[in-house]
Amino acid sequence: MTSHFAQRAARKAAVGATVALVSLGLATVGATPALAVGTVTATLAGSVEHDRASLLCLDPTQVTYRWQSHGSAQADAQGVYRFTSAPENATCTIYFTGRSATSTAVEIPEQTVGGFLGWPDGFSGFEMFATDSQGNAVAPPYGLVQAASVTGSIVGAFDLSQTSIELGMIRVNLLTGENVMDRVGDVIRPDVRSGVFTINNVSPSHEYALVVSSPGYVVTWWGGSNALSPDPYDPTIARFASAGSGGQTPIGPITLTAPGASVQGQALGFGSNATVTATNLLTGISQTAETTTSSYSVNGLTEGVYWVRAWGDGSTTAHGIVAVPASGATLLNLTAARVHNRSAGVTYTAIKGAPEVGGTMTAEASTLGQSYGLAIGYEYTWITSNAILGSGPKLVVPNLAGQDLYLVTTVLPAGGAAQFTVSSANGKILMRTGPKFTVKVTGTTQVGKKLKATPSKAVKAKAWAKSYQWLRNGKPIAGKAAKKATYKLTAKDKGKKISVQVTVKRQGYTDSAATSKRTAKIKKK
Repeated sequence: MTSHFAQRAARKAAVGATVALVSLGLATVGATPALAVGTVTATLAGSVEHDRASLLCLDPTQVTYRWQSHGSAQADAQGVYRFTSAPENATCTIYFTGRSATSTAVEIPEQTVGGFLGWPDGFSGFEMFATDSQGNAVAPPYGLVQAASVTGSIVGAFDLSQTSIELGMIRVNLLTGENVMDRVGDVIRPDVRSGVFTINNVSPSHEYALVVSSPGYVVTWWGGSNALSPDPYDPTIARFASAGSGGQTPIGPITLTAPGASVQGQALGFGSNATVTATNLLTGISQTAETTTSSYSVNGLTEGVYWVRAWGDGSTTAHGIVAVPASGATLLNLTAARVHNRSAGVTYTAIKGAPEVGGTMTAEASTLGQSYGLAIGYEYTWITSNAILGSGPKLVVPNLAGQDLYLVTTVLPAGGAAQFTVSSANGKILMRTGPKFTVKVTGTTQVGKKLKATPSKAVKAKAWAKSYQWLRNGKPIAGKAAKKATYKLTAKDKGKKISVQVTVKRQGYTDSAATSKRTAKIKKK
């Protein structure tokens, strides 16, 4: 099963060269390169054997967050490390390897000071210290940190052997102050009988999130969230702090989110077995099922539009596109076709037309780099995030204003396996702009007589729903009588000028309004 952290888009992992470390007090842009080197001493308590300790510093002449090694050292009899190649005016940190004094059999992984395991990467909040203008510094004493662990159990999984658990560390980018979340350690499998799992080599006293992926279930974050593209700012992603040095953090049991929707059907012509994968066309998240019969069921899907592909013995395949609701089974039958290993090259799809309700959009695909003489066919499917709107190169845009419109182009190289690309079809579906029109008032301008509002031909058709509001000296007249196409003048209108505002509405169009000219002053009866 592909790592969930690998599937989601990576957050920005580096800061451009234009970002100056002066904002952190780490360096000054354009400073004279360091010439002096000095001595840094550091003490690591609570250890008996040490492979090495290494000094890492930020070059004060650089504006990128890049650690440089400035030598390694072993502790003397008093447990003091002495580094003799420290640069001047630099920000530094130290990482150690060794064994615990209280448990000499326990290896201590690489760690930076402050308890973070692993090489410093510019995103953790580990401790740092500064050298002076001669490159000298006395680092504060540090204690050797023993890795913590996290333990729990998975409840209700269909297949524990294919269930994976990943630990994400929430860290802070020292330059930008942003939270980032990255997987740490290996993907863990729970015990196939009990569902119990343990994650070792965890940095103590730090913030984490945990995600579980299991066939037949949506991705489940510890704490119950099933967000597809989590962000460390997402309040639905539960977090927890790991135990202190050498401690264990119990967080289970974790009950997986109940299965959502499924795609089911017959997979015919594949022989003894077939593998069927349903991939959400917009998120890229997929679920897979294998079958040794002609029937298949891909479970644990969320609402969306899916590309469904079946594979047989390596030379048979079938595909389809289907909209999946939030729950329930969607049927899709697949019939195998024999294919060859033929690449169609890179496909581009030109989309013309504005995504306005009632408007027409067209698509035309072309492929570059295909093998000479290889015939290429195309299928077009117009979709939103959860519905299929139509197929073919043309689409009359339906009344789904506000939704994003996409086009799936299926590429069919002659004798080869189908491929697909997803294009944004020029953004959200928009309402068409309502028409411009005028309104004329006719009738006798005398108390007791009637006035009539007549809109121009632009909105004469019955498809335009019309509403009226008569105005006295530009202000709305109260009452139902002032909301009709005709208006009977009253004593209150004497000496005033009357006009009317007409508003027209039609499905797929924005509302339009027009106001007539004011009449002459109304005469008495």
